[in-house]
Amino acid sequence: MITPKRFLILAGLLLMGLLPCARAGTIVFTAPFETPGFQVVVGVEVDGLGNGVSPALASFDITVFFDPLILSPYSVLFSSALGDPNDTSQTLNSVSFVPGGVELINISLLDPASLMAAQTTPGPGFSLAKLTFNVLSSGTNPFSTLVSSASDENGNPLDLDTAGGSITVTGGVAEVPEPASLLLGAAGLALLGLARRPRRR
Repeated sequence: MITPKRFLILAGLLLMGLLPCARAGTIVFTAPFETPGFQVVVGVEVDGLGNGVSPALASFDITVFFDPLILSPYSVLFSSALGDPNDTSQTLNSVSFVPGGVELINISLLDPASLMAAQTTPGPGFSLAKLTFNVLSSGTNPFSTLVSSASDENGNPLDLDTAGGSITVTGGVAEVPEPASLLLGAAGLALLGLARRPRRR
């Protein structure tokens, strides 16, 4: 098990470039899809790892960058690839919003065998998180990723490549009625109701 002190020491050495890194995988984005309410969900995945073999991804600190004129972050849902994201005895995770980006930190507290079992999925990789964005305007939004650190099940640094991606938002954005428009609409309905009432003589 990786203790927090050991993780911090290894992360410090990695950032200083004193530990060799094994090339392990690539961070990619899955094809997004629109959801009701003009939101888009983007999957952040790692290819080249998983299937129950070493190296397993035990921690990551990545920042996903986007165009803040087109998208606004709404929510982040971590996958269970590093352990149950809602159980602090299995993972420690954090989300930070930076200008034009979302920083994702996830540290697994699972033993190596359990961690490799959690990353056994069909296919070339597994999901790290799903990001939901509110759509602000039409256009093409490029995604890019900065990997600050990543480590395997033994605390050794992993070198993750990044692959950019993009989504294109077409069509109009839902207009939110202004309060004055709502008042005018309500007044118009009230007048129509009065006009429909039969007059008494």
